[in-house]
Amino acid sequence: MTELLRTAAAARKVRNEAEQAVVAALLDQLGDGWYVIPQVAFDGERHYDGTRAEYEIDVVLAHRDHGFGIVETKGYTSLVVSAGRFMHHGREVDKQPGDQLRRNRHALADLLARAAGLAHPPRIDGLVAFPHLRELHGDLPLDLSADRIVLSGALETDSFGLADAVEQILVNRWKVHLTETEFQQCLLALCPDATFVTDRSARARRARNRLREVCDDRTAALEELDVNRRIAITGGAGSGKTRLALRWVQRALNRGERVLLVSYNDPLGEELAGYFGERDRLTVGPFLRVVRDLPGIPPLDQPPDAGDTWWNRELPGHIAAHLDACAVRFDTIVVDEAQDFAPEWTAVIEGLLAGPQGRLFLLADSRQDLYGRGFHTPGTDDGWVRCALTVNTRNSRPIAQLLRRRFSGAAGGHRLPDSDAIRAFTAPDLATATEVVAAELGRLEAAGVEPQDILVATVASSVRDHLRDQLGLVAWEGRGTAVVCENVHRAKGTEYDEVILVDTDGTAPARQERHDQLLYVGVSRAVFGLTVVAGDATLARLGLQGTVPSGPVGSGS
Repeated sequence: MTELLRTAAAARKVRNEAEQAVVAALLDQLGDGWYVIPQVAFDGERHYDGTRAEYEIDVVLAHRDHGFGIVETKGYTSLVVSAGRFMHHGREVDKQPGDQLRRNRHALADLLARAAGLAHPPRIDGLVAFPHLRELHGDLPLDLSADRIVLSGALETDSFGLADAVEQILVNRWKVHLTETEFQQCLLALCPDATFVTDRSARARRARNRLREVCDDRTAALEELDVNRRIAITGGAGSGKTRLALRWVQRALNRGERVLLVSYNDPLGEELAGYFGERDRLTVGPFLRVVRDLPGIPPLDQPPDAGDTWWNRELPGHIAAHLDACAVRFDTIVVDEAQDFAPEWTAVIEGLLAGPQGRLFLLADSRQDLYGRGFHTPGTDDGWVRCALTVNTRNSRPIAQLLRRRFSGAAGGHRLPDSDAIRAFTAPDLATATEVVAAELGRLEAAGVEPQDILVATVASSVRDHLRDQLGLVAWEGRGTAVVCENVHRAKGTEYDEVILVDTDGTAPARQERHDQLLYVGVSRAVFGLTVVAGDATLARLGLQGTVPSGPVGSGS
């Protein structure tokens, strides 16, 4: 579905300034699952004498899971309550807010019941907003409690007070029990000229755009930290570390500096390179592959069976031994996913700086330290500026909430977009998991999701290899031709609209912390949609109730 009103420009079309302020705050603070419908006018049922009552509601709110509510706006700049009556300059206001709220709530409930053919009118609650009042004096009438009053402070940027009020009144108190068809009929009654779109790809694109806006807002305030020479940024998965790294690289290039941007794993390193293309003064990519090819470093033959020892010890040692011969130095070096780096690698990076004035920026998340190479975030006593990113700007609301609830991930603000509920399937063995993954891929294909927007992430490499073989999935290097299937080690640092996370083995209690790290990385790759295919232990750890496959495997939710 599309929002009926989503942009600031659209908000300005509302007829008066007070209502504009309320609508704009609703759009800014509420998740994308909410429909914000201003200026809803309709006639009530016909009276015995043939007349109809006329109603006009300033804003109607609608949400598939939380139902409907209303917001009435009062643009008074001064107001007091005396003996339960709202007074303006010593006179009662024409429409008492409590009376108006009650009247419009009941009328809307009747309208929606008729539109959807409901046996009983839906429960509808509401708020009264005073966008120009900082405080309100006097005892409220009995029909209007304080939690239904919204003052100007709740509408301010980054306040989220209006969203909190909506959640308290509409989310925590009532649950809607409407079918999708009934909900659509209600929306059409409110907006008969609206067109509703159910394109999943369009929803995902809109979610990405909204997340990008949130991330840009958060990181823009930090980009000028690059006046410092040493910066260590920490933050949970999806908190904007990579976006901040890219901003710093661009600013350094704009200053005419020579820049090195690196991460550890190949997929993220090559994705970073894709942001900039060929740039004369920029070197970017996977750290070890990039540095070994710098001019002056003697070649080192890579054995056909090169494993962890060669990559983690022999190659870094070779680079360190010949660092003085390297013919290039950098004014600014940015290291993304720095928790993957061993201390001796950081020493190599320090040696590549162009003298003491060179800038070194590290961005890390200790909860994604899958390799245990001994990285420690440097402290202020050693001359480093420290800063923490604390808000999730990558994942839709349900995924961010799972990460926050189960793994203390970055907090998800009110502005995160909504998405479908997380899907979970019980798969006690690899054969069942393969069937479920195949069915889920079919479901996503039928929904119009492109293969390059899907990741099948596995906790175990053996499961990855099996799924590639059985389902025709490909390694990251083959992306664009089929669905990528990688273990979470290689997927770390990347993101996809849809992720199917597969874990059939679970873990022994002694390795729970390590297992949690893998789950944390796997879940956090998903931007919009997440399906978990796992054994009972893993599902319990994630707080998910799995559907046991039976019949068409992909039909559960």
